[in-house]
Amino acid sequence: MAHKKDLRSDRHLLLVGDIEQVCSMITSSLCCESHVVKQFCSFHTGYVTQRPTKLTVRERLIETADRLFYAEGIHTVGIDRIIAESGVAKSTMYVHFRTKEDLIAEYLRRRSDQTRQRFSAAIEVSDGRSAVERVLSVFDELQVVISEPNFRGCAFVNAAAEYPDHGGIQAAIREDRQWLPCLFSDLLGAAGIQEASGLICELVQLYDGANVAAYLDQSTDSAMTARKVAKQLLAEHE
Repeated sequence: MAHKKDLRSDRHLLLVGDIEQVCSMITSSLCCESHVVKQFCSFHTGYVTQRPTKLTVRERLIETADRLFYAEGIHTVGIDRIIAESGVAKSTMYVHFRTKEDLIAEYLRRRSDQTRQRFSAAIEVSDGRSAVERVLSVFDELQVVISEPNFRGCAFVNAAAEYPDHGGIQAAIREDRQWLPCLFSDLLGAAGIQEASGLICELVQLYDGANVAAYLDQSTDSAMTARKVAKQLLAEHE
């Protein structure tokens, strides 16, 4: 039954034209192959401004949920408020999302997609730099993220704290946890650093620690501190 449910969900995404989401769902299982990294672009923390295009009903619901959940907390925001602020009828909302938890999981997947795109774009801009500097550019972009006025920590850490036991929400969080190790793996390979599983874990932990410290400690330079340590680690592998 679970397999059939997944197929129905994919067909629905196709019907509403959400091809990019379907591609993301498919490619996430491929993890660390280099061509996947081209689709990973940016990180999840600050609110990401949408491009000025007309949104579908489903997109309006997710957009409104993203704005409210991230700014105010998931439990704090009721489903009736999301319906009201998105301008969608309650009956229509339940056509797209059977429960609030289904909407939360989709909000997290959307935010993950956007943050992958953001970081990939930042890395592409750094193409003229050395391979090591391209690795460090991940921390440069994180510094930009934590400096944004609407930064409220990691959306996935926040969601994990509010929903520690919900299977669908925890699955969306696990999916997001794949992209950063894959990205570092690809960048380290380009730098000539092979068999780097230990280094990848270290870089991911530096990133996570900087992200959390930026919010909990109100640190304005945690990403730059992490960058310095990352540079030292990379020098040990040159």
